[in-house]
Amino acid sequence: MMSEPDIERRERRVLFFENVGFLAFCALVTCVLLFRDRTEPFVLVVLPLALFIFAAEKAYIGNSLSFTNLTVPSLFISAYIGIMCLPSVIIFETMIHPIRYTYFMAIQSVVVVFPVGVHLCNVVSNSPEIRIRNHFSSPLEATAADRAWIPMLKALVCASVPILFVYVVSATYIQLWEVIKQYPTNIEKSTLRFAANDLPRSVHFLFELLRRLILPLCVLYAYFMSRATGAHWHRVFRILLVYTFVVCSLTLDRAPPIALVVLVVFAYMTASNRSLVGMITSLRSLAAILVMGIIGGFISILQYQSDFEWNTFFGNIWYVISYRIVQDPSYMAAAYSFQIFDEPGSMLHGNYVRLFSILPGREYLDTLLSDDPRNPVAPVSFVGDLWRNWGWAGVIIGTLTIGFLYQFAQLRLSDQKNVVNSTLQVILLLNSVWIIPGNALGTVSTSVLALVLVLTYVTRPKAQGSRPATA
Repeated sequence: MMSEPDIERRERRVLFFENVGFLAFCALVTCVLLFRDRTEPFVLVVLPLALFIFAAEKAYIGNSLSFTNLTVPSLFISAYIGIMCLPSVIIFETMIHPIRYTYFMAIQSVVVVFPVGVHLCNVVSNSPEIRIRNHFSSPLEATAADRAWIPMLKALVCASVPILFVYVVSATYIQLWEVIKQYPTNIEKSTLRFAANDLPRSVHFLFELLRRLILPLCVLYAYFMSRATGAHWHRVFRILLVYTFVVCSLTLDRAPPIALVVLVVFAYMTASNRSLVGMITSLRSLAAILVMGIIGGFISILQYQSDFEWNTFFGNIWYVISYRIVQDPSYMAAAYSFQIFDEPGSMLHGNYVRLFSILPGREYLDTLLSDDPRNPVAPVSFVGDLWRNWGWAGVIIGTLTIGFLYQFAQLRLSDQKNVVNSTLQVILLLNSVWIIPGNALGTVSTSVLALVLVLTYVTRPKAQGSRPATA
């Protein structure tokens, strides 16, 4: 086993080559922009400048933003660069509204401001570099504290049954069941697709929590127990995975089942101590992307009750991968936030944030108000959501806060690499990507982050005093 000085030297060497590689990437992006006929001087200055500033911040901060480690902050910022920063060039060129310059600067500002939030968290934390280094160089272990979670795992699985029952009873239509009974159905397409919007608020929230947190948490716990101890946990994992996939597919939404595939990939990478770069270049990841495209393409056919044709099927796969995953977040931020909320007096000031609806005088919107172009609750990317509520102040302060909280949670989870912490780590990894195309203060994404932070305090004392459990 490598000594601490050897691990530190290897880390410095890896970070050096990683930072050089990222600088080469920044230079490549700059060259591509230079040789494009459509690139405006504004874009040619702002985007490379933001990337080079981030490169300097990344080198200064160290392994908290290293692509070698699959940390929550590093995954968030790398995903953000891929699905927001770079596609925003195309969106900027298609916009004709004068706000497009503000839009482009706001999108790129996240790359500069987010690392500041991470650094501020490191400043007020104890030994952040050492904690992260030890975590990502340690093997996965199952502790006695992890086994103490087995009763809770059973309780969560059992609790999923009444939640699912209430959902089935309350829903006008169960989309998956309707297309199984008859395809195509006699139900109007939009009515079937948005049937979940008619659910009571509490039922809708519990169902979303079930398929986005409760059941995924059980699946991940079983997976990490199977990796740490073997035994019967392999079988438990497979059963829970199939059950969760069915629950995630009930509404024929693409996101939940695709997210489940992503969770399994993240879990494999976390248990194997794979790097973020390794995850991106892994054949398993490429296979997972193909699986996500296939799932998305198939669900799209069921969603719109189209005739099954191979051209339609492969077209849907390409649409899911190229547009819904890559281009859509940047487009939504442009079309539904910056162009519509283009004056200080038009900002929402948090009046329609569902988390704030419990406060006096705040309104909760049950539906997506599809006929209202100023739709205040539709997902418009976290940058677009911050902008439409508080303008520049929201974008800057909100990004700082997200950077601080993600690093804070990462440090809490890095104190010991056991089953429970690894489970929470993967949940938070997905949540950090989910928030990019969603809303900054989305009910479920914020609830997941808050719950993970609470659980780190619940589990930490036990984890510190725990010894590895026997298989």
